[in-house]
Amino acid sequence: MRGPEYTTDHYAFSRCVGWLDGFHSGLSVGNNTEDFLRCVPPHLSRAQHTRIFLKYAEQNPELLHMDAGVIYAIALFEAFPCPETSE
Repeated sequence: MRGPEYTTDHYAFSRCVGWLDGFHSGLSVGNNTEDFLRCVPPHLSRAQHTRIFLKYAEQNPELLHMDAGVIYAIALFEAFPCPETSE
């Protein structure tokens, strides 16, 4: 994980990782996630979901005014797209 170079404030980084961990746990436990998140693996490690969020945020700075939960959901959707189904 590349945390310390993203911020010199380790407390802020720890809060970010904790928030992501809690958000992801809520998705996993609730199992009532939106249909577009159904292809996200249920047991991502803390490092994996932190990397997904940080990479997406770094590549899309114009979206950082949005709610973190929305950004994280978009990042997961893009990292784990569902295969297209033919009807």
